[in-house]
Amino acid sequence: MPIGTGNDVLDEMLRGGLPAAQPVLVTGGPGTGKTTLAMQFLQEGLDADENCVYISTEQTADDLKQAFDSFEFELDHENLEIASVHATPGKTLESDEEQLTLATLSDDEEGLGGGFTAPFTSEYVEQYIRRFAPCERIVFD
Repeated sequence: MPIGTGNDVLDEMLRGGLPAAQPVLVTGGPGTGKTTLAMQFLQEGLDADENCVYISTEQTADDLKQAFDSFEFELDHENLEIASVHATPGKTLESDEEQLTLATLSDDEEGLGGGFTAPFTSEYVEQYIRRFAPCERIVFD
């Protein structure tokens, strides 16, 4: 059963929305509306009382709230988690050599914990995302 995107015209074109429980890649240049579509998708979930997660690779929660100030998205909704994940040069416990490590973009956002920096690998990114489970909708922007 498809899940709504928050855009009635797009949902009609997609015959009801996006495929449930399937990843969807949205591409386009800067300013083409990818993040706005992502927020519409999450707002649709919030309106249905679903748990939603927005993970940014470029913006902090404050940046996102400022960017969408003129929209009616409920960025402070109790069912919405906003987080960041970012690759930055650093060292890990596993290696003294500099490599890409997992970091957050906000000082008040907790990383993976344990007092160490994790390598920027799919395993550690997945571990980071799992802390927000359970959720019905997740956007990785």
